[in-house]
Amino acid sequence: MKYDGISPLLNGAIEDLTHSLEHAQGGSEKDNKYAVIHAATAIELVLKEKLRSMGISIFKKRPPYHSLDYYDCLQILHEKNIPVPFEPDIELLHKERNNCIHQSAKPDKEKTGWLLSIAKQFMEEFCHTQLNFDVNKYLPIEVESKILSQAERAHLSPAGIYLANAEISMFEKNYAEVIFNAEASIQLLMNDYLDSRKVKARPIFHDLIKQVEEEGKLPKYLLETTNELHELRNKVAHFKTTPDRTMAQRSINLTRIVFDNLEERWKREKRCLVCGSVDVVGIEKSVTVDMSKMKSKKDLDKAIKDEKKGHVVGYYCKKHQPYWATH
Repeated sequence: MKYDGISPLLNGAIEDLTHSLEHAQGGSEKDNKYAVIHAATAIELVLKEKLRSMGISIFKKRPPYHSLDYYDCLQILHEKNIPVPFEPDIELLHKERNNCIHQSAKPDKEKTGWLLSIAKQFMEEFCHTQLNFDVNKYLPIEVESKILSQAERAHLSPAGIYLANAEISMFEKNYAEVIFNAEASIQLLMNDYLDSRKVKARPIFHDLIKQVEEEGKLPKYLLETTNELHELRNKVAHFKTTPDRTMAQRSINLTRIVFDNLEERWKREKRCLVCGSVDVVGIEKSVTVDMSKMKSKKDLDKAIKDEKKGHVVGYYCKKHQPYWATH
């Protein structure tokens, strides 16, 4: 995908880092190999972009006039006193990239995960400090495999797990993590919503907000507040602000409101309450019992079994049937 107003080098770096994160989700030996290769290429491209932005040619002045390599870029940046964050770590990534290409190396999941975390940290900091560019606006949210497994066990979408993690972080007084998880939850929820309408979600958060607004399914003021949460998340990520309890609680409350708003629409439209699919196979109800009217266990058992008195919580598709519906 090409992004308007961004140089070809930066475009290429975003694409390579995106491909790297996508391969990392696969987890196979081949995926790990290409995750490392793409991450290393992304870093090399942003180093070249920094040189280009300084008016320095990225091509060698001798035949065959190839572009500068990773170490050429580092040398010039050192000569210009440009700091390169995580340099010892990204050198390990570059060496692993060479091993993958020239020696058919196959890094394991743990090594790949560590190298990619370094690559992402480098991209965030270097792009922000040296290129005045927020790379996170252009990257897809990473849904870790553990999030997916937790979601499956809990009969929730990954967005629901991120909201749960935000609430756990609130209890632990880790307010920055609250902001990160709440924003990720909303973004994933909107992705699911657009996907349920067969609309391809755009990776940039601001564009995603516009898409949901065009669908006309969320009030404009709610979308504006959601956009404010995204801006707060970026400030926290770049250490421009330190979130307090009020900011964190407001983020959780906003996420719950977005959840309730979209899930209520899914319920009215008889869509799956987890993914929004129209191919539903069952209904989930909740029974509310007035205990003051319960005179015996027999009355309670009758109330519990009487589904007609229950109110509809939502519908579910075959993929997201709750455990009790399949056993």
